[in-house]
Amino acid sequence: DFSAAGVSDTLANLASSGAPTVNLQKIDAKDANVNVSLSAAVTNATAQNVTDLNAILGATSGTVTATIDGNVAQLKNVTSNGNSAATNALTIVVDDVVTAAEAAAILDLTNASIVKFSAGITDTFANLVAEGTGAVSANMAKIDAMDPNVNVTVSDTIANATSDNVTDLNALLAATTGTV
Repeated sequence: DFSAAGVSDTLANLASSGAPTVNLQKIDAKDANVNVSLSAAVTNATAQNVTDLNAILGATSGTVTATIDGNVAQLKNVTSNGNSAATNALTIVVDDVVTAAEAAAILDLTNASIVKFSAGITDTFANLVAEGTGAVSANMAKIDAMDPNVNVTVSDTIANATSDNVTDLNALLAATTGTV
């Protein structure tokens, strides 16, 4: 039973070519809920890194702890926490600009408390606020809860701004300590 201490190793020693390594398979056969920790961060994640991480997430019903950073094109393919056999305790840093919907989907990949959008969020005003309510959109609220200083770029123009637009914009400005 490895559950108490778990297993800690590099991604390459735990999965290869989209499958758990022979050693991880042997451990999993003895302890199906073994906790697994990646001992080194996965930086600038490739599609293969994500495929290998998904193999680990599918190999155990324990907690998988890892730090991964990369672009949304690759990161969006990590098995979500809700669909993973494991509990995904993934610290995630997204290196490129994402939309509010992409960011919300990235947040669903993990139950960890650290997800950062280092290049910020860029989206239309309608996707960032709940128009006419004086509140941010559900996706933006979810993003702000995880990354309260995220930078946000509104990608369109508010022509002939109404008082509702101003109220909604104020809500967006209040939602982050980052630059809007």
